[in-house]
Amino acid sequence: RISARINKLNKYYKKPTELFARFIEGLYQYPQTIKDLTPFTYPRFTELVQKGYYPELTNIYNEFINS
Repeated sequence: RISARINKLNKYYKKPTELFARFIEGLYQYPQTIKDLTPFTYPRFTELVQKGYYPELTNIYNEFINS
């Protein structure tokens, strides 16, 4: 029963949407750590935000860059 619960949680935490949400959360809370841990993802994310791929995140990203 415990193993089933652990498997369920692992599946949830490995979903792309959850990984992206945790990336954004980490970027907001620990920006330098995220930059260091994601040498390929962070630059790609930055590029996509600047091109308008994530319109909902543009304002948050701009605040993050300007602070």
